[in-house]
Amino acid sequence: MKPYYERLSEKFVGRCSFYSVDGDSGLPALKLLKDNGIRSVPTFKIYVGGKLVDSVIGAHLDQLEDTLETEIYLSEKRANEEEEEEEQQEKVINRNEEEMVLEQQV
Repeated sequence: MKPYYERLSEKFVGRCSFYSVDGDSGLPALKLLKDNGIRSVPTFKIYVGGKLVDSVIGAHLDQLEDTLETEIYLSEKRANEEEEEEEQQEKVINRNEEEMVLEQQV
């Protein structure tokens, strides 16, 4: 699994972050796994904006890659839509300010 995991982290570099927990490394790691409801290894949890959006339990490599591609696409799409909405709001504000200046000049 580790080589595949590393390949995925290289494929998606700059688009998402990968973190790994070795359950055999000690009690803090075991507590982290337990606190996150992980009972099977490997388990992949996908977070967007700090919220859990999906999980892939088991070595379902195609499913993991498809899920990552989908969630990254949706996240980037939402970010672009939010940016476009902000630009539209700025245009409206600028237009309103220009109209106020024209009214004051008349």
